[in-house]
Amino acid sequence: MSQTKAQLVDGFNINTSVPDDSLVIDSSGNVGIGTTSPGEKLDVSGTANATNLTRGGSQVYSRDNIVGTASESSGTPTGAIIEKGSNANGNYTKFADGTMICGFYKGSSSTGATTWTFPAAFSAIPYIASSGCRTITSGTGEGIGTLVPSGNFPATTTDYDYSFFLFSGIGNQMRFFSLNAFGTWY
Repeated sequence: MSQTKAQLVDGFNINTSVPDDSLVIDSSGNVGIGTTSPGEKLDVSGTANATNLTRGGSQVYSRDNIVGTASESSGTPTGAIIEKGSNANGNYTKFADGTMICGFYKGSSSTGATTWTFPAAFSAIPYIASSGCRTITSGTGEGIGTLVPSGNFPATTTDYDYSFFLFSGIGNQMRFFSLNAFGTWY
């Protein structure tokens, strides 16, 4: 078959040298690409590429948009399924269902009260969990400490007040602990 091209309207060209089943519109209006008998409104036999594919008005997720910026509108997820981030205050993971987890790992050489500002704000006061504390002392091993809430209402949607106490009395050595906050971001 010779190479011929028909231009029907601006921007729409038909190359007649391609196989017969490249593009078919059947009598019921179904469009087939790579098939002569499309069974749906659009029936593609082969690999398709779409940059913003929707189904029923909602975006279809793929490996390219599962992780990104999670967002919502009036309680309905509108962005990625998972958002991961970090800053000087720790790391966070947001999920499309509204769940958020924040984490913080710290070394400190002094005891006392301090505040952890969450790396991302919660929509309600989160549940806080802390690790057991570990104290590293040069040449003498480890000591054990704990973290406790400070004050009557230690957590807000943006931060958590806590105090560190050392049980083993081995002096002001480096202490390592982690905090995790579990809650919702919308």
